[in-house]
Amino acid sequence: FFFSHNKPLVLRTMTMTMDKPHTSHRNLPHATMARRLGEDDEYGLEPEDGEHHSLIELSSGEGRRASRQSGAAAASSSSNGSSSSMCRLITVLFLLALAGVYHLGLQEGKNDVRSEGGGEGVEKEKKPWHKNILGQKTGGGGDDKEDSAVASKGSFTLQHLKATREEAKKIVTQLEEYYSSKEQAVEMLMTPWLVSWDFAPGNQRANKMIDTMARALVTDDQKQFLMGGIGSSVMAGHDNCHYDSYPTQMERFWSPVWKAAGMEFVFQNGGEGGGCGDSYANQHYCVKQNISPDVDVVHYSWTYFEGGNAHPDQEDLIRWLQMLPKQPPLNIFNTGYLPPPNHAYVELAKYYPKYGFSAFYMKGGFF
Repeated sequence: FFFSHNKPLVLRTMTMTMDKPHTSHRNLPHATMARRLGEDDEYGLEPEDGEHHSLIELSSGEGRRASRQSGAAAASSSSNGSSSSMCRLITVLFLLALAGVYHLGLQEGKNDVRSEGGGEGVEKEKKPWHKNILGQKTGGGGDDKEDSAVASKGSFTLQHLKATREEAKKIVTQLEEYYSSKEQAVEMLMTPWLVSWDFAPGNQRANKMIDTMARALVTDDQKQFLMGGIGSSVMAGHDNCHYDSYPTQMERFWSPVWKAAGMEFVFQNGGEGGGCGDSYANQHYCVKQNISPDVDVVHYSWTYFEGGNAHPDQEDLIRWLQMLPKQPPLNIFNTGYLPPPNHAYVELAKYYPKYGFSAFYMKGGFF
């Protein structure tokens, strides 16, 4: 019985009770005694070596293997517990660092707002744009000195404005004389557009053109007003003297106005012959390569190749121009007659007024 492998619990119980106060188990049934004396496992009353193995278990190979496996399992459990603790520690530190970066960003943002608002988080009072450009006085003796100081910072002064206006008036006078009268000049130059130019307040098409020119005038680091032309031989000036070509006439006509403003007027000619392989259907995709990406206004002329059905391509060009830095308005120069009111070209002009789009039909001024 003592060396029976089927009864190791009894031997374990006997070896453990040697170090405990004597307790009589004489009158207890075997199962009850085993349960009672085995409570040290259940309640954590372990021996000094931390394992419960009988002498018989340890003397046999199986017992030794079990002991080693138990020890390895304990070591593995300890290692897993250490790894788990380390992962938790790293996670906590990461979250703390993330929270710190977030609060640091908030603080820096508040500091930026305070610095922009005069150090007190209060937004500075904004001055009217015309005071920054022209230095106009709006009353109140304290503002006069400030107006003068602000006006001296901009390169476009009140004197430039007056000079520019005088040169523009000379152009109007020249056109009226060329067409014999003011009425005839209006008939030849204003009537042939798909949608007439209306410079009354609130007109989107006119406002876009005014805004484009005004921004160029008051931007100190802009020294040129760029007009770019793409199209066929009409734009390129084929079969014509260079001096009389459309782009050259535009430069000669408008240069005095922009020179009075302290700037240079440049017309970039991106015209090409209609037989070179490109056409109205694909040239607009390369508009920023054919003319400068910083162009202020774009002119287009492909009349002799369009066949009256180029409105999808013209709409593409309008949209492509909106991807350029200055979103230049597009004006089309057509050598034919005005289309009927319900034509797709007319609908296109009505749909894109805020982009400054319109088209001029040369023969429309004659009939």
